[in-house]
Amino acid sequence: MRSDGESKQVLTTCFSKSKEIHEIVIGIFINIFFFHRKLPDSLS
Repeated sequence: MRSDGESKQVLTTCFSKSKEIHEIVIGIFINIFFFHRKLPDSLS
């Protein structure tokens, strides 16, 4: 059985990791969005 402080530490670590992944995913989506918006202009 874990102590309260220990489980809180694990939760915080998991949360910060998921936040990093979330920011990376958002960055990729923004890149894709801008690339797709620029593509038709360069093709026409």
